[in-house]
Amino acid sequence: MSNYYYVVAALPLLYFDKEAPVSLEYFLDFCCGQLKPDDYKLVIGADFQNFNGSFPQARVYGQYRAWEIALRNELVRLRAFKKEQDAAPYLRQGSEIIGLKLLVRKAFEDSSPLLAEAILNKARWDYLEELEVGHFFDVQKIVIYYLKLQLLNRKAYFQDELGKDNYTALLRHIFEELKTGVEVYEK
Repeated sequence: MSNYYYVVAALPLLYFDKEAPVSLEYFLDFCCGQLKPDDYKLVIGADFQNFNGSFPQARVYGQYRAWEIALRNELVRLRAFKKEQDAAPYLRQGSEIIGLKLLVRKAFEDSSPLLAEAILNKARWDYLEELEVGHFFDVQKIVIYYLKLQLLNRKAYFQDELGKDNYTALLRHIFEELKTGVEVYEK
């Protein structure tokens, strides 16, 4: 297994409570020029959202993927229970992981979807931190970095003020459409 001392040392540190210091594009461009082709495929195959990729998978990505599927299955079970529906058609194959039921309940019971998402994202980050133990300069470390970077980008979409602005703009657009429709109808 290759060691990537320069690559890891050259990457800025990532913090859960701060913005990503580099873009995904920059990171992938940088890695493309520094990693062996097979290792680069392991990195780009670590998609944070889509688990159906055809790329080879890094070992830590497989572990993260199994954890994320278990988390999503717990969310499905809880949502189905609340709606009094069968969860089975929506579950993905995977095993249960101890502690996720409590985490999902805590997030689900929060009154704010934004806070619930923050709880789940923090749990994702913490699990990635656990996976990072023992990986210092190998491709697994770089895969975890990429997953964390994707998580930080996902978090950036959940901005309270931006959400309120978008909601207000959408409502304004709907009311304008309704007003136009009423005016056309009255003529």
